[in-house]
Amino acid sequence: MWNFVVNDAVSEIEVVFVPEATGLRSIVDAVESQSSGKFKVHVWNPYSRTVSDDAREASKMFHLFISSLILSVPVFLIRLPYINCFVNKNLGPFIISDLLKWVLVSIVQFVIGKRFYVAAYRALRNGSTNMDVLVALGTSASYFYSVCALLYGAITGFSSPTYFETSSMLITFVLFGKCLEVVAKGKTSDAIKEE
Repeated sequence: MWNFVVNDAVSEIEVVFVPEATGLRSIVDAVESQSSGKFKVHVWNPYSRTVSDDAREASKMFHLFISSLILSVPVFLIRLPYINCFVNKNLGPFIISDLLKWVLVSIVQFVIGKRFYVAAYRALRNGSTNMDVLVALGTSASYFYSVCALLYGAITGFSSPTYFETSSMLITFVLFGKCLEVVAKGKTSDAIKEE
């Protein structure tokens, strides 16, 4: 069971059919034979694009999450006393552990977390707020406070506590949540397509 609409202006035929009742091969053969070679059939599945987009987005989110995790775990572990003793040496006015955290978290904040800044900018430009605005605001507050505390400690000799790991771990956890969300969306759309 199928019907079609012919558009001679662009030499297209749109075919609507029930996949359970009609096979693609029979539609292709019927259109090509009835048009006397005037039309060449290209089959386009409207679901194939969303499946590949879902898979591509899930893969991208997973890579971002893993990258963030790989960089965030050392930042978190540096705070532990038995690891901190190895990197708690001075390098000029700075402590090596603080410099390591600064470098690692800067990559997480501005390379991996760039998507939050872009989405937050778009939301604010449209006059709305969303979770990306909250993530960008919260992680930026933690990051820039820690940078200021680090530089203030280097200038004055009075070292304030830094909270670099808060920024990187927050981005990591939010990316983990986004990974789970994309996987759930993919499974939901697969279940809907099967029905």
